[in-house]
Amino acid sequence: METPNFLMTSLAFISLISINAFSAEVNLNSNPFLEENKPSQGPQVFSFSNQPERVPDIFNGSSYVELAKQTQVNGFALVEPDKVIDLTTWIEGFAQYSETFSRKLKPLILAEQSDYDQSYLVNNFAADIDNLESLISKEFTVKSKNLGGNFIAGKGWDHLTYIVTHPDYEVVVIEVQAFDESSGAVMDADAINYQVKGSPAILYVLQDKTGNASTQLSWLTPQASYNIQLEKNVNTVALQSKFNTLVEAITPDD
Repeated sequence: METPNFLMTSLAFISLISINAFSAEVNLNSNPFLEENKPSQGPQVFSFSNQPERVPDIFNGSSYVELAKQTQVNGFALVEPDKVIDLTTWIEGFAQYSETFSRKLKPLILAEQSDYDQSYLVNNFAADIDNLESLISKEFTVKSKNLGGNFIAGKGWDHLTYIVTHPDYEVVVIEVQAFDESSGAVMDADAINYQVKGSPAILYVLQDKTGNASTQLSWLTPQASYNIQLEKNVNTVALQSKFNTLVEAITPDD
């Protein structure tokens, strides 16, 4: 059972829950969306510019690559006000989904698991989040923590969402999607403009003419994808170094 589409909020990478993915190296000629390709496990980075007709329909007409380039060159991409992230609306939508998931979907998913998993792993996340948990306990105030998505037998839930607050960033949403042998994520190599501990990442800073801004950063590790959103321009002098330190602290060491 897959997470709903609105949870796939990242402009930065094309995230598919049910494909066997992925090599950490960029392979410009091995489109993971083609049936004849059988990539190995792990995150995959692929350039869609070589085969634009193969970009999934949800990305057709999107300017996500151009926005990433503008962010890299100018520190932000100038957009219309409705393109700046509205976390209040996002959180309201997520709260509705979370309530429905807990009441209707979660019991059905757990009923299919072993007695051990139901007894001991019902509140477990499937990937290493020790760094994230440690940082949150030290620097953030937790508004909500939600586990959901798909259940990986013997490990736990594959989707974690934190909604937290911080003196520098105000409201922050942090999402982690764990991989297993039947799931992963694909990142478009053409949009990569950032690195987190050597892992490929895409940073979007969107700002309108009045100065309202939002940031979204997505990055991949061998075990999981990460996505962080906040209503600030993290490329300002006051936040840039702090934000770099923050996302590196979240990421597990290889």
